[in-house]
Order: sequence, then structure tokens, then C-alpha cells
Amino acid sequence: MPSPEAATPSGAATGGRAADRRRNASVLTADPGAARRRRLAADVLAGGFVVRTAPDLDSACTMLRTSQVSAVFCSVELLGSSAGLDQLMAADPRVQLLLGAAPHEVELVAALALGRPCVPVPLPVENLPWLHLHLDGAIARRQALDQLAGAQGRELDRALTALAELPYRDAKAQLIERFDERYVGTLLSQGDRAAAQLRTALSASSFRQLCDRVDKHRKARKPGK
Repeated sequence: MPSPEAATPSGAATGGRAADRRRNASVLTADPGAARRRRLAADVLAGGFVVRTAPDLDSACTMLRTSQVSAVFCSVELLGSSAGLDQLMAADPRVQLLLGAAPHEVELVAALALGRPCVPVPLPVENLPWLHLHLDGAIARRQALDQLAGAQGRELDRALTALAELPYRDAKAQLIERFDERYVGTLLSQGDRAAAQLRTALSASSFRQLCDRVDKHRKARKPGK
């Protein structure tokens, strides 16, 4: 399998028929190098995508203007401010925007959304109140996961249904593992039905690990601990 570093823009243009077939499904990673990004890049490459890297915002915008890019991974440092976000969006008005509160959440949501234009940006939603969100399937699933905290009744049903629809067990497990233990504890306290649905959404080992974390969190919060 080629490395992400080998899949450069010039390589995509001269790499023969295979590269040509992938040109319309390119992925731009704006913050390369981290282990988790290399793993994601390997998954993307295995699916027939080309990984492209950009050292700065100008390069990212240029690549958006000159190629069909399926997803752009941007760090807070790369964007710098909402002005940087405006610049990136202006490079391709068809690009949709996905918001996540942390880089690992951005990557998971982007992995679900590959195949359509999207720009996952690791910025809290409350920092960009002026932004209009295009609620496609990936965002709806992400919001459902956020709503699990304290959800009850029909809201809980909707959130758990969306969670169960996530396509990959490892993605589900990673998303759940990032939850604050209090959120998960609230969900599990809804009763056997909620626990059963959560168990269905996760692998058996992930569910056990999740319950162990909740138990440890509860014990740590008891008076005198």
C-alpha cells in the first residue's frame, strides 16, 4: 500500500491510470504526520482515494480550486480565524462544512462523509454562531451522538437509532469512548432498554470497557474517595 506521503498532487497527475481513476475522489489532509491521521490515510487509500497534503491555507485553497476534492481536514492552527475559514470556503462554494469540537471527532465524521464535498473543521459550534449548517446524514448522526447526554424518551430513541446506523463498529467504539463518563452513565441509567440498544451498537468488548469506565468514574466521585 502506498504511503500518504507518496500520494502527492504531482504523483496523482503522473501515476498512470489508477491515479487518474482516483483524481475525482481526492482527499486533502491539511495536518499530516500524526499517527491517527496516518491510520485514517491508510484506510482512505485502501478505499481507492488519493491522499494529498497542504502545508498552509493558501495551498489548501489552491488545491480546492484546481481539483475535485472529497474531504479537507483542517486544524485550528491552519485556519487561524474565521477569516481563514471564509477564505477556504470561498475557494470552492460547493464545499459543505462539518463542525466538530475536537480533531479526533472531525476525522471520524469525515470518514463517514467521504464521497461528498466536505470540510471538517475542529472548532466548537458556539464559536461560529453566524454559520448556517447544512444538515446532511453525517451531521445528523453526529448531532444524535451529542444528544445522547441526558436524552430521554423519543429523543433517546432517535439518538440510539442514529448510533446503531453508524457503519463501522470501530468508529462507533471510538466515538463512544470519547464521551465523558458522566454522559455515558446518564445514558446507561435510563434502564435496560437503553443499555441493550447501546450494547447492540458496540462490540461486546467495547461495551464491557465502557461499563468499566463508568463504574470507575462513579466510584471515584463517591464521598471520601
